[in-house]
Amino acid sequence: MKAFRKTTIAAACAAACAAVLLTACGGGGGSTASTGGTGGTAPTVTISGTAAAGAALVGTVTVKDSTGKTKTVPIGPGGGYSVDVTDMTGPFVFRAEGSVGGRTYVIHSAATDATKTVNVTPLTDLIVANIAGQIAENFFDNPDAKKLTPATLAAQQTALRERLQTVLTALGVDAAVDLLHTQFTVNNTKLDAALDVLRVSVDPATNLATITNVITQEKIEDNLASTTDATKLTDTTNVATGLTDLQAIVATMKTFSDLFAAGLPEEAKILALLHTDFLHQDQLGANFAAEASGMPENVGIKFTNVELQSLVGDTAKVSFDVVDKNGVLEQHDRDFQLKKVGDKWLWLGNQSKLEVEQFAMSFQVHSNIQATTKTTGIEFWIEDLDGANSPAVSYAVVTGPGLPDAGVTLTKPGSGGSWFISGGSGLTNHNFYPITTDAAINSIPDNAVYTIIVRNGNNTVFATYEKKLPKRPYTHAEMATLAFPIITAPTLTQLAPYAGGTLNGIQGTVPANVKSVWAALLHNGNYVDGLFKAGEGKFGPFSLTLPSGASSGFRSVRVSYIDGFYREAITVHHVSN
Repeated sequence: MKAFRKTTIAAACAAACAAVLLTACGGGGGSTASTGGTGGTAPTVTISGTAAAGAALVGTVTVKDSTGKTKTVPIGPGGGYSVDVTDMTGPFVFRAEGSVGGRTYVIHSAATDATKTVNVTPLTDLIVANIAGQIAENFFDNPDAKKLTPATLAAQQTALRERLQTVLTALGVDAAVDLLHTQFTVNNTKLDAALDVLRVSVDPATNLATITNVITQEKIEDNLASTTDATKLTDTTNVATGLTDLQAIVATMKTFSDLFAAGLPEEAKILALLHTDFLHQDQLGANFAAEASGMPENVGIKFTNVELQSLVGDTAKVSFDVVDKNGVLEQHDRDFQLKKVGDKWLWLGNQSKLEVEQFAMSFQVHSNIQATTKTTGIEFWIEDLDGANSPAVSYAVVTGPGLPDAGVTLTKPGSGGSWFISGGSGLTNHNFYPITTDAAINSIPDNAVYTIIVRNGNNTVFATYEKKLPKRPYTHAEMATLAFPIITAPTLTQLAPYAGGTLNGIQGTVPANVKSVWAALLHNGNYVDGLFKAGEGKFGPFSLTLPSGASSGFRSVRVSYIDGFYREAITVHHVSN
């Protein structure tokens, strides 16, 4: 598939290494008491569990006690978290906020004391919502401790379990499973299998939750304001075999990632895992395999947080996160298809005849032609890599939250490359749409859907795409304190004489938790980029090379990193003559 960063570096990797390697997650067990040594020190009390929505959540867990006191801790690898509640008083409400499967999740849970494991999942969110009679997010913000009792938690858990029991049984989940407190591992079995197969969506405007079985597509509604609705999921057609298929798909994709574990594989080994009808981001299988097998940057790439979107007959559709060789989240991919042939699952790709992506981005630009600027918005990346399957495409219109009512138009360039927005700036990207007000940015909800209608030259519709943005861009207010990368070298003065060739000594600083950066060098229309390791708040020094040429025109160095919501923070040093 074409590149994570829209260049040939990941061109074959974004899907080519789409090797879903699920990280096992252990929730840990309930509360832990430690005397902390002799001398009468009070014991330490912790609550631990797993935060997951099918795959493990990447983000944080916040606990709030009955006095309103809060503590926030990071979610560890595999979804595990642990929080010290020694100086807090139950009952407790929990909020897990983060990303998984290309979506932003804000889900909740509750406990009356610190004696058990406390999981935070879409199912525990429903339990809390039904106790509250409203969406769980509102209850967390303004909790009513009197409503959280062992009796209310048990009653609402039992009611939800009864509505799901037929599907839970088909998945091999114990009939008496404790949805709130059972320790589990994210491994596509038992309780985690239920989270793989059952999707929960909540409409805050109507107070209605919808529970969907993604294998059968059966749906039931849960009126959060009612205690009497009891409609059950009953269709278990292919649920058990579907779970087996999901496990086989994960194994197949791990086989793919293993090809890149220690080096670049032979092209033929990649082709052996692709269906003859493979097409992904406008790349046929042969092109995809050739590109993937020739890129050193692909070594060590893994894909995590696989999520089953649908399973119809012998065709599955999945989503996953792209993780670089340093374990850093780079991008999310959705609508990736696989087809079962005999007992094997082969890759089909997303079957798109264009490369179509979008990214939330924030730029900090230092330039010799203007004062330092900060800009935030959305990049829309469209590229026609194979004109043979789309000979007449001409332009696209994007509509969605934060954009003008008429949408944003991108035009296909005659010379090839990414499509451009009229008036786009070379200091940021010519396909980047800046959003100028925080009001417009704040109007963008989590998991916002953007519709991209691609038209031919005669204005007929060629294709329509829907893309989700997990999280809005940073606001202008947030950019005031955002830790952009700092490029200590080259400075603008050092960059000015660059006339192509190798640029040595690119280095700088980033937040301490950043493990990788993408760096790019541009000079008079030439472009090269790469993935580089960061650590202890620093990156570099490293080098990038372009063809030699005159020093007239412009040259730029860009360094960026991606946060847990797939948002990119970019610093640019730009010099123009």
